[in-house]
Amino acid sequence: MTTVGRQDINELLEKIRNTREKEVYRLVEKTRDFRWGIGVRRAAEAPSFFLELIVKLSTNDGAIDIASLERTIVLLRLLHERGYALSFQDGSPAIACEKGLTEQSLMKEYREIQGLLRTHLR
Repeated sequence: MTTVGRQDINELLEKIRNTREKEVYRLVEKTRDFRWGIGVRRAAEAPSFFLELIVKLSTNDGAIDIASLERTIVLLRLLHERGYALSFQDGSPAIACEKGLTEQSLMKEYREIQGLLRTHLR
């Protein structure tokens, strides 16, 4: 897993200032069960930060692991309670979870999600 710190936030801010893209993203971790990262979007007043987690509901070969699915449901419920928007990922057996954050709250949320993932999906 990649560690995220102040320098990473500064790099995202620099990238969004120097590109025409609407958002820039930094992958934090990718496993067979999930991937997650942080990003920033161009906004009229100030850049808008977000944390995104994509959780797979089955393996690449389509197999379903009931125990893993049960842990995933618990995690999804916790993310929903934390204010994450949940939606099906287009064309994939996965759920996208995203939460908009301020620059000040990004690192705290990052650490919280690290703990949730360690508890529920590893």
